[in-house]
Amino acid sequence: MIERIVADGVRFRHPDDFEVHPSVLLAAALPDEDFPTFIFATALALSDMLQADDPPDTLFWNWNAFQAQYVLADPPLRAALMNGFRVAELAGRVELDPALKHVDCLRVSRDAVLSVLDGSGERALMAAILSEVDAREAGRLWSAVDTVSGPAVTAFRYLCEREEGLAPPDATSAALIPWS
Repeated sequence: MIERIVADGVRFRHPDDFEVHPSVLLAAALPDEDFPTFIFATALALSDMLQADDPPDTLFWNWNAFQAQYVLADPPLRAALMNGFRVAELAGRVELDPALKHVDCLRVSRDAVLSVLDGSGERALMAAILSEVDAREAGRLWSAVDTVSGPAVTAFRYLCEREEGLAPPDATSAALIPWS
């Protein structure tokens, strides 16, 4: 059933899904039982909440109780969860108390990204990160690329995950940043 929910865009839509939803919420509240399942269940619940038309704030308690556990997840998972919570808060779907630490939204630090870019030939990206370009300029850079090297993917992920974000001129037609 979880496979179908994931294939359906991580939405709980079908009648059978509603039987699974409470179990997912329970798993998202038990970090000490099975940490990977806890992280996965939190991601499922968060994704569903972000996509729902008029969702209840089902994760306010989880954030308050487990924010310190989310930080312990592997960097890609931590960044995904934290950015999901950040988007949910910006959309008014969850209230985060204590406040989110933006450094937790990053897979890798600014210095690590600059190290990856050093010698890669990605001068425009290095300059953008060094000058801390705004979201629109970062989005313009992303919209202008035809092919993306490994170092460039790392840099664009950083630009997207940082507090300022990345805002392409036409977000509906911009290519998605590869995440794997």
